Amino acid sequence: PSPAPALLALQQLGIEPGPDIWFVGDTHGDVQCALAAGLTPILVTTHSYAGPAPAFRFNSLIDLVSAYHASNTETPGIAATA
Repeated sequence: PSPAPALLALQQLGIEPGPDIWFVGDTHGDVQCALAAGLTPILVTTHSYAGPAPAFRFNSLIDLVSAYHASNTETPGIAATA
């Protein structure tokens, strides 16, 4: 997938792309887009997944938000739940 939509959105928001930006998605294409744009891919799914490795994987957005709040970091230094 093309990273163009993600990069355009960041540009319009005045945000520089990079690994500090999380791209949260639920498909193989989302992870590929994040990687192509130089962003950190976060996968949220309960289904089997055999695509490129995301930085973190969660079963739900609630799990992601809970892990984020439980961490005391400003970067994706949270432990992923498989």
